[in-house]
Amino acid sequence: MPFGYGKLFLSDNEKMKISVIRNIKQIKKPYEKFIERCKDARFFHTYFWLAFLEKNFDEARYVVAEDKNEIVGMLPLFKENKEFVSLPYSAEGGPIALKKDKTTIRKLILKTLEEIKNVEAISINNVTKEKAEILEKEGLIIFPNYVFPVLGLSTLEDFWNKTLNDSKARKAVKKPLNKAGKVELIIKEVKTEEDIKEYFKIEKANMQRNMAEYKPLSFWKSLFKTIPEENRKFLLVKYGKEVIAGRISLFFKNDKTIQNYRNVSLKKYQNLYPNEFMQYYIIKWAIGNNYKYINYGANSLKKDGTYLFKRKFANKDLILWSAVYPLTNQSKKEIEKLAQQKYKDYREFCELK
Repeated sequence: MPFGYGKLFLSDNEKMKISVIRNIKQIKKPYEKFIERCKDARFFHTYFWLAFLEKNFDEARYVVAEDKNEIVGMLPLFKENKEFVSLPYSAEGGPIALKKDKTTIRKLILKTLEEIKNVEAISINNVTKEKAEILEKEGLIIFPNYVFPVLGLSTLEDFWNKTLNDSKARKAVKKPLNKAGKVELIIKEVKTEEDIKEYFKIEKANMQRNMAEYKPLSFWKSLFKTIPEENRKFLLVKYGKEVIAGRISLFFKNDKTIQNYRNVSLKKYQNLYPNEFMQYYIIKWAIGNNYKYINYGANSLKKDGTYLFKRKFANKDLILWSAVYPLTNQSKKEIEKLAQQKYKDYREFCELK
């Protein structure tokens, strides 16, 4: 390998077996058992999410650590363009281990570097700084990647009095909710393929408005069918007979977190505040179902309009990191340049009040 790896020797844990598989179905039962026990796991590490990603990418690699015939760690990766990535389309990724065990994580990445070739880079995205620093010791270039506004939940009373801890903050939330109530917006849960088509119309319009590529209808149908009902909440907002907004929330009971995966609306109806209406609906639902956090999704390290909208409801920021292993000299130069820019953005973000 061109940039150095392999600082860990078998004597660290000779009993541990590291293998690579290409289809998550091969380890369905033992992996689901592992996920149920692994406090390190997030929604995006679940079996059904990985099965969903397999439908959208041609190549997958699952680097699996086993001890005494039980899975004790795993690093999932998918080939996206000219890289292997952990994890595409996901708010969190990277290696997970049954225990907070640096050795397992290091063995997983070493096997990955040994196994994966013929791409430009291996990208481990949206991990904690602690994990990124473990990966840095094996030659990966690390940098802060995105900020995720997060709402810590307890009771509705605490949300109004502690999260929204002054009259200005409360007014910024109450005003749009009152407006949405006056015009009698209605929340509808997605149940049928026709509902998914309604959602897709808004998704498509939203992405075209932002001059961004949108995923096809088949993507959203696949997500709806692959993710179990108890792990997802698809919402539509109706104004009269017209659907004007939609939201997709994903969750995994073990990590007590609601992931705000998508939140879209038609621009001409934004003055009715359907986005705020959905946000508050999910806050109430999450508290009623004993969830502890809502993650409002990735934002660039800038305090722009999107970040400030999410922060109206959130009470803390989660900054996640990337660790990238370049496999060509050109990709190394590009990643080092990206890392410099990300650190600059990070410093400026932290300096802004």
